[in-house]
Amino acid sequence: MACHVEGDQKVQVGSYGAIEMILDQINRKHTANICDDVMEVGWSFLWNITDETPVNCELFLNANGLDLFQKCYEAFKSERELVRNINNSTCAQLDEEEQNTHVILSKILSPLQKLEVLDLSYWSKTDDMRCLQPLSNTLTCLILYDVPDLYHAISNICHMTEIRILDKSQSNRDTGMYPHPVTTLNKMVVSLPHMTHLDISSTNLATQPSSQDNPARYRESVRTDICEIWEGHNFADFVDPEIQQKLLKEEELLEEAGEYESDLDSDDEETKEKMSQALQIRKKEKLLTLEHTVNKRIARLEHGLGEMGVDIDTKKMKNLQGQP
Repeated sequence: MACHVEGDQKVQVGSYGAIEMILDQINRKHTANICDDVMEVGWSFLWNITDETPVNCELFLNANGLDLFQKCYEAFKSERELVRNINNSTCAQLDEEEQNTHVILSKILSPLQKLEVLDLSYWSKTDDMRCLQPLSNTLTCLILYDVPDLYHAISNICHMTEIRILDKSQSNRDTGMYPHPVTTLNKMVVSLPHMTHLDISSTNLATQPSSQDNPARYRESVRTDICEIWEGHNFADFVDPEIQQKLLKEEELLEEAGEYESDLDSDDEETKEKMSQALQIRKKEKLLTLEHTVNKRIARLEHGLGEMGVDIDTKKMKNLQGQP
């Protein structure tokens, strides 16, 4: 019902006591230790009825909705669809409470001392996020897609040392500008030792440093502090630009010293056999390298999804085994 109403209609539905009735039904299911469609639909209803509706958010909070949220989350955290609806319902409260941002998040997160995944995507109220500090030992996945001006929160995000997945991507590059892009990216990578996935799409991180940057390598020509970043081309700082000429010169000296002959007869049978064996060795090396890379990526995928509660078994998935 709440999915098809908007604005004043949501307020009217809330005034009929619908929020309290749904919470009562959810509480009964929780008491009976039952997680079924009724509970999932109930939380979905609460999500829709409170979204962009401050009056209904207040009704939800006054009816001890947060307490029930914690109980259901702890009891049924393995039920992904339910947890999604619960989290979305709670995030609706974040969007509408007219309070200090730190106070709002603290109020919502304080009961969730074991929270592992937090999605604040599209949340427009940004502060330093110091309210996340109590979760520093449990939070492993933090999604901040399209949350603007996140440079205010970098220090506190870097205290979340158990984070493995961090999404700071933006749909609009204008909202992803950092005054110290190089220094900020370096700080995140160094401070989060367990991080395996970092999304900084449509931000100015990993680009050329600003005049305010303080490169960690303290080199005048440094372009970025992260060696493998493509856009900043930092890997070029470690490659001799004259390497090709030096290798050619070294080859000439070796030839002059009689170490090998450049005009070796390629028609010689022994040479052909050696060249064929060398080619086979190279092919085998490439296949082994490719196999190792694929296995490593699959292992990372399994681990990342496993951290989020998704059961992945490659032995049961033919597409991950290369089978038809």
